[in-house]
Amino acid sequence: MRWMVVVALTLVVASGCAYSAPTTPTTPPSSNPNEPFSITLGSNVGSGATADHATITAKVQGPTGVPLAGVTVTFSTTAGALDPESVATAGNGIGTTTLVASTAAMVTAKAGQVSARADVGTQQAASLPTTPTPTPTPPPPSGGAPTPIPTNLVLNLPSTGTTNVSVAMFVSGPSTAAPFAWTFGDGSTTQTAAFNTTHTYTAAGTYTVGVSGTSGSTNGKITISDPPAPPPPSPPGAPAYTVTLTATPSTVVVNTTGVMLSANVNQQFGAPPATSFTWDCGDGVPVAGPNPHNCPLYPTAGTFTAKVTATGGSVSGSGTTTITVTPPPVPGITVNCAQPTPPALTLNCAVSATLNGSPVPSTAITHVDWDWGNTETSSTATNSTTHNYIATGANTYIIIASNVAVTGTTATGTGSTSKQVQ
Repeated sequence: MRWMVVVALTLVVASGCAYSAPTTPTTPPSSNPNEPFSITLGSNVGSGATADHATITAKVQGPTGVPLAGVTVTFSTTAGALDPESVATAGNGIGTTTLVASTAAMVTAKAGQVSARADVGTQQAASLPTTPTPTPTPPPPSGGAPTPIPTNLVLNLPSTGTTNVSVAMFVSGPSTAAPFAWTFGDGSTTQTAAFNTTHTYTAAGTYTVGVSGTSGSTNGKITISDPPAPPPPSPPGAPAYTVTLTATPSTVVVNTTGVMLSANVNQQFGAPPATSFTWDCGDGVPVAGPNPHNCPLYPTAGTFTAKVTATGGSVSGSGTTTITVTPPPVPGITVNCAQPTPPALTLNCAVSATLNGSPVPSTAITHVDWDWGNTETSSTATNSTTHNYIATGANTYIIIASNVAVTGTTATGTGSTSKQVQ
C-alpha cells in the first residue's frame, strides 16, 4: 500500500514510487469542520494477471482530523482509466476507485480545495497460465447490491412479493445516516433522503436489495413470484329468469288508490323471452294478464306480498314485492257552541276539522250527528246548526258531534264540548 497525504498546505509523500512536488492550492483550505482539510492517497497494485489493476483510496479529513463522509472526491490519471472518476466518501471518510493502466501512472485526487498525488506502479498484466487458476471475484454488476461494510443500518423488507405490485422497503439507523442509495437487484437504482422507498418488480426471481448511507451499507433478499392464475370461468348454467317486481305506489290508503305492478325479467344463459305472466296482488288469487298489471283498491289495512311469475317455454321465474295498506286518516274534530243573549234558551253550534294535521274548509264537512246532552239528537249535512232547549234555569249540557264525515277520508271523527244554558 502506498500513501500520500496533503494536510492543510503541506504535501507529504509516503510511497515506493518517485516523489512528486505538491501542487499548492490557490485558496487555503477552509477551517470549517465540515470542509475537507486534508486528503490521504493510498494504492494497492495487483500482480501477475492483475498487474494492470490498482485500487486507489482517498481518505478525507476535517481540520480536527475527523473523517468526513459524503464528500465528493474527483480522481484523474496520467495513464490508463479510472472507474469511477468521481465518488462520495463513506462513513469512514474513504472514497475508492480502480485504475487500469499498462504503465506506471500518476493519480491525482481532489476534494474541495485540497488535493494529493501518488505514483502508482501498474504495468502490463502477465499472460494467464495454461492451467486456469481462481481469479478474484469481480465486483457486483450494475444494479447489484454493494458489498456491506461495517454498519449500524438495518434493512427491513418482506421476504416475498408479487410481480407488478409495489414493495415497501425501510432502513433504520441514526438520523445522520441519510441520504441513502438503493439498488434493487434488477438493474434499477434510486436515491432517497427518507428512510423508506418502494419498488415494483416486473419479473419473478430472487433479488438482492442493497442500501448504503453515510454510516455504511447493508442488503437483504426478496423473492418475487407471479400472481396465481385466475380460476377458470364457471360453466354456463341452465336457462333461467331473474325477475324484479315493482309496485307503484308501494304504500296506499284503504279503499283510496290502486297499485300498478311491473315486472322486469332478466334472461340468463340463453333463456327465451317471457311470453306470459301470472299476477297475485297479495290476496292469494292468481290472475293471468299482460305486463304491467293493475291491482284494485285494497279494502283492509295491512302488509301484503304481491307476486308475479314470468314464463317463456319451459323457463319460468318469480319475483315478489311488499305493498303497505294504511287505514284512512281520522279527522280531528272541534265543537264550538255559543248562546245568544238571554232570555233565549238557544245554542248555535259549529264543527271544525283537521285532516292529517291540516285544517279543512267547512264545506268539506258533509255530515254530523248531534247529541245535545238532554236525550235530544239531530243530524245535519253541514258543519253548523241551532238547537233550542225547553228547560228553564241554569243547566250545563255536554254537546257531542259524532260521525263527522270529511271529504278526503272514509274515516269519521268525533268531538264534544260542555256548555251552560240559562
